[in-house]
Amino acid sequence: MEERLRERLSIIPEYRHESYIEHKLSDMLIVIMTAVLCGLDQLQDIVLFAQERVDFFTTYFGIRTLPSKATVSRLLNMVKAEAIIPVIVEIMKEEAKNLGEILAFDGKAIRSTSKKGKPYSALQILTAYMVESGVVLAQTSIDEKTNEIHAKLVSP
Repeated sequence: MEERLRERLSIIPEYRHESYIEHKLSDMLIVIMTAVLCGLDQLQDIVLFAQERVDFFTTYFGIRTLPSKATVSRLLNMVKAEAIIPVIVEIMKEEAKNLGEILAFDGKAIRSTSKKGKPYSALQILTAYMVESGVVLAQTSIDEKTNEIHAKLVSP
């Protein structure tokens, strides 16, 4: 898995000058992706997450030194999302093949989003996910309380 992941990430353009590179782009992206998959979205939280899991990154990915907050910040400002998103989607699709066959679709009303006096005006979300793993494949909002069958799911 480690080599396949690095191979996929290697197509993302590197904009840093060679003489200033201390951390491989793929290593930094692995650290960031792992933190984001664990629900973190703040720069400080991502860096702290990585620092607390040095053994994990060394054992499973061979990453011995972790980037500083400033380095992660520069990288996130440098790398274009349009280059990363298709790579991550491909990785998820590849891994999803090993997660099971059963897909489920579930529509839910999001709490505290309805207008006062209109209980059916709440934001409705339709989610498609793999039953065995719980991995969400796509989500979309749907108009009021309608039949979810008519909604078009768009995966990233």
